[in-house]
Amino acid sequence: MSSKWKSFLIGVTTTLLVLLIFFMGIFTGYVYSERGGRLTNIASLFTDNKPQDQSTDQVWKVLQETYQLINQEYYGRPVDSKKLLYGAAEGMVGTLGDPYSTFLPPQQAEYLQQEMSGKFEGIGVYVEFNGKQPVIVAPIDNSPAEKAGLRRGDIIVAVNGEDVSKMDSNEVISKIRGPKGTPVTLTIKRGDKTFDVKIYRADIKVPQVSYQLVNGNIGYIRVTIFGDNTTSELDKAINQAKKDKVKGVILDLRDNGGGWVQAAREMLGRFLNGGVAMYEDTTKGPGGEHPLDVITGKVSMYDLPMVVLVNKGTASASEIVSGALQARGRAELVGEKTFGKGSEQRVHTMADGSSVHITVAHWLTPDKKDINGKGLTPDYIVKSTEQDNGTSGPQFEKAIEVLKQKIANQGFRVPDRVSALVP
Repeated sequence: MSSKWKSFLIGVTTTLLVLLIFFMGIFTGYVYSERGGRLTNIASLFTDNKPQDQSTDQVWKVLQETYQLINQEYYGRPVDSKKLLYGAAEGMVGTLGDPYSTFLPPQQAEYLQQEMSGKFEGIGVYVEFNGKQPVIVAPIDNSPAEKAGLRRGDIIVAVNGEDVSKMDSNEVISKIRGPKGTPVTLTIKRGDKTFDVKIYRADIKVPQVSYQLVNGNIGYIRVTIFGDNTTSELDKAINQAKKDKVKGVILDLRDNGGGWVQAAREMLGRFLNGGVAMYEDTTKGPGGEHPLDVITGKVSMYDLPMVVLVNKGTASASEIVSGALQARGRAELVGEKTFGKGSEQRVHTMADGSSVHITVAHWLTPDKKDINGKGLTPDYIVKSTEQDNGTSGPQFEKAIEVLKQKIANQGFRVPDRVSALVP
């Protein structure tokens, strides 16, 4: 097993999915530091590294014998042995009673990896699973879905003629995704009309950071996930904002379920010149907290006025960023109370591609607040409405108002709370 590991934070159960990449929103809620090492196949559960304790060894034998009995006697045999073993692994992790410690079979683990990379093969559409049938939120720009004419509000009734109402979201995704160049036929319900659309899959790249100049002199930066490309895309956005000579920045972390801890620390290093990003507690006891600093880079924006948009979908890694910016006086938060995901998971990949995610720590804000189960309270509370979408709606309007006031304050400077928070 490799000694390298990565901490990952994805925090909430959101319904927004990028089809053909991941079940994000069905299975989100992680703060991932570094990826874990590759472990042996799950089948070795019954043959290798058995516990030495006698009482535990007896239970281990019970598990093995149960597996054998099912294969030998179950009326509906032959059974899927791999599914049995995966079920055992899921059950084992499930007994921890921690919703963020999980076992993912290979396909779901692959979806997660693709989500973090921002690259996959599919049709490129955001879908919401509110009920039995998936509803299209929006096609990705220049994607096959957009070119095929799919629209917001379209309901996916069937995939290649198969009714999706009895499928879970993972099954729907697996049937729509596929190798580039291959076709998939979606049955779409739009108003009173139902029709088929044949779409050819392609390479899809989903931006993790987007930038827009608004109100003439304000840079709007939206971050959807803290993935593999977030830092490089953020640097490009900041450089463009500098070219546009913006007077202030709105950082939109709404519905951002999290991602890599390192990406969060690197983001903070673009807006804070050093100091504490978070405290990590790995001991579940007093005195176990140790600071993790921001990670600076060649690109920075330390001095411009800043506002952060948050809502109940702002979780984990995005709470690390918004919590640190708020605690250190760098930015004010506008929107709703955040999700409250203050734990951190380590991800280990098995030889067959499955993965185990284990909670290894809790984290605190730079002023040592524990937000787990509590969330962050915005400086300006603005309830979410149906109009809130990107650069429209009451939350965005309030962010503009607050930022304009900061810009108008000619004596503006970043409050010097940094030194007080550096141990």
